[in-house]
Amino acid sequence: MKTSLLRGWTSISSYQNGCMSFPPIKEAKGIYLYGYNGKKYIDAKSQMMNVSFGHGIQSFKDAVIKQWDQVAYIPTMDGHGNNSADELAEAIIGILPGVFESVYFTTSGTSSCEVAIQIAKDYWWINNKKGKKKIISIKGCYHGNSSMMSEISEYGEQNKPYRLNDLDNYLKVLQPYCYRCPLDLNSSDCGCKCADVLRQQLNQYNTDEIGAIIFEVVQGSGVIALPDAYADVLKKFAEDNDILLIADEVLTGFGRTGYDFAFQKYGLLPNIVCLSKTISNGLLPLGATIFDKKITESLREREIFIGSTQDGNPVCTMLGSAVIKHFKSENWSERVKNLGEYFLFSLKNSVLQYSIVGDIRGEGLLICIELVKDKESKEPFEGMEVIHKGFLENGVFIFVENNFIFFVPPYIIDEKTIDLLVAKCKVIIADSCG
Repeated sequence: MKTSLLRGWTSISSYQNGCMSFPPIKEAKGIYLYGYNGKKYIDAKSQMMNVSFGHGIQSFKDAVIKQWDQVAYIPTMDGHGNNSADELAEAIIGILPGVFESVYFTTSGTSSCEVAIQIAKDYWWINNKKGKKKIISIKGCYHGNSSMMSEISEYGEQNKPYRLNDLDNYLKVLQPYCYRCPLDLNSSDCGCKCADVLRQQLNQYNTDEIGAIIFEVVQGSGVIALPDAYADVLKKFAEDNDILLIADEVLTGFGRTGYDFAFQKYGLLPNIVCLSKTISNGLLPLGATIFDKKITESLREREIFIGSTQDGNPVCTMLGSAVIKHFKSENWSERVKNLGEYFLFSLKNSVLQYSIVGDIRGEGLLICIELVKDKESKEPFEGMEVIHKGFLENGVFIFVENNFIFFVPPYIIDEKTIDLLVAKCKVIIADSCG
């Protein structure tokens, strides 16, 4: 198949050869995708973890068309009035816990995180603490793919050419990866030693130079959740040393982990929150960066030179308001929590026994199976193309990365469909054991 299209996270040749690629889709409805090949697929990846409420929701379409017919473009730059963006900003602040007072709209999760870092640095500049410009992140995190966010993420070998290579100002702390414990401990003698090591790392820094800590409560790469004690150390360090906390909720926001926002599980109250993905159900480019009262007050007389002329597009923000209305229409987070527990329990009972299954972990409907060559060595499994192909042949879109299988289905999935996915997964993994 000839193509001139460059695709993110894959190569032209890989796509042409059908290696780790997906068939084109003609139609989508609910949790199902319908290919030009006549085949029906379960969308168990919510299309790059975006379409959390499922495909084809009429109220979302209606909101977009109504706004398009009225006015399809007014910027949020240069003093322009934009009622659609204003209304969405109020709606977001209304569902977030804590004292948040301002919102900047972007077009992606990367941009939302980048704006968060820019404004964090600006906040200290305004407050005559220009030395507080260093940013702490957690190893293994992913906060986006711009040059700055690639540096902060240190995602792996793939993003090395894109980084700023500024190790003095972008600092990394221990990743609390329990299955592959960086301290070589097992669960019986761990006692959250990672929290102790984190405290030691943080205490080595000159806090007059630290401006912010950016974190995912659940790291999207590998679904690695912060232990409670680890999160407590981050919280206390920030509070004691006047450091801003930035919660990256791009993936986890709006119920994905069984909480409206994942940081609520830990009693954390960040200064800045980054959103995207579910905020538009993945249908239009939309992200948001939300700031607390003290940051907002510092910006009240400040012109901020960030973002782009596409930010806050009225059609996109009107869609966002429709999504929030839908989110508030029922207790989606509770539904996700219950279904996630059921899904995780079913997978562990069905496939954890196989020799290539190292670990199964998850939060809500964000679940990861880590595959290994054998359980003893934990060496990563290398036959992921076969796994990917197996799911496609069985009518399932899943997200495969490194040696991980991710199940990130829309919230409208039910137990019957979960049972079907688990049964298919069992067959595919059994066939791959060699």
